[in-house]
Amino acid sequence: MLKLISNLISYLKNKWKIQALSEILFSYLKKIKKIYVVLGSMLIFFIFFFFGIKESSDLDKDEKVKISVNLDEKKKLKSDDLSENTDVEIEKLKNKKATKDNLSKSKKSPEKKEKKPAVKNQRETQQKKKALEPKKKHENKNEINRFYTPEEVVNNLHAGLKKVSEKISDSPTDLINLVKNTYNTEKMITKIIGDTWKKTNKKDRQEIVIIFQEYIAKNYFKRFKKITNPTFKYKESKKISEKLMLIKTILVVDKEDVSMNYLLIFDKKQWRIFDVLLAGSISEIATKKSEFSSFIRDGKISPLIDALKKQNSVLND
Repeated sequence: MLKLISNLISYLKNKWKIQALSEILFSYLKKIKKIYVVLGSMLIFFIFFFFGIKESSDLDKDEKVKISVNLDEKKKLKSDDLSENTDVEIEKLKNKKATKDNLSKSKKSPEKKEKKPAVKNQRETQQKKKALEPKKKHENKNEINRFYTPEEVVNNLHAGLKKVSEKISDSPTDLINLVKNTYNTEKMITKIIGDTWKKTNKKDRQEIVIIFQEYIAKNYFKRFKKITNPTFKYKESKKISEKLMLIKTILVVDKEDVSMNYLLIFDKKQWRIFDVLLAGSISEIATKKSEFSSFIRDGKISPLIDALKKQNSVLND
C-alpha cells in the first residue's frame, strides 16, 4: 500500500514538473512569436515605403522630361516666329531704302553736277601737296635720328666727308647741315670760351654757335676737297661714362694711317660729337681754346664773333 502511495506521489510530482516546463516553453514561444510578428510587420512597412519612394521618383522624372519637352517646343515656336518677323522687317527696310534711293536720284538738281569741277580742283591740289612732300624729305636727308648710336653718328660724318673728296658735294652747305646734326657745337664752344660763356647774352650765344658750325664745316670742306680716295676704318668703342663714349677710327690717305678719335656726349636725348682727338691725343677743344683766347676781351665774345666771320669768308674763297 505504501509503495502505491509513494509511486503515485512521484508520478504526480513528475507530472507537475512536466506541466511547469510546458508552461514555461509555451510562454517563451509566445514571446518569440510576438517578436517575429513585430519584425515581419516592420519588414512589410519598409518594403512598402521603399517602393513608394521609387514610384514617386519615377513620376518626378517623367514629369521633368515632359516639362523639358514642352519648353523645347515653345522655344522652337518662338524662334520660328522671330525668324519670320525678322525676314518681314528686312524686306520692309529694303523696300524703304529702294524708295529713298529712287527719290534721291529723281531729286538731284543740276547744281550738284556743276560742283564736280570743284572736287577735281581739290584733288589736284592734294596731288600737288603730295608731290611736294618727298622734296621736303629729300632736303632733310642729312638729318640723324636723335636715338642713333655713337657709331652711326661718326659713320654719317665720314660718309659726308667722302662725298666732298669724291666731288659729289661741290658746296659747303651740305657739310654745314651735317655738322649741325653730328656735332654738339654749343657744348664745344662753351668749353672753348670757358667762364666768359656765363657772362654772354643769349643773342651772342646763338650767333656764335651758328658761326662756329659754319667754321667747322668749311674747314672740313677745304681739307677733304684736296684728298683723293680717303677711307675710314672703325677701330673700337669705349664707354667712358653713361653719357660719354669714345669712338676710335683710322683715316687712310695715300696709304698713310691717321688716327681720328671722337668723343661723343649724350645730351637732349641724342648722341653728338663733343671733341675730336687728332693723332690720338691732340684735342680740338684744347687747340681752339688757345687760338680763340686772344679774341676774348673783358668778358665779351664779340671780337671772337667778328674774327670767325672773317675766317669763314676767307674759307669760302
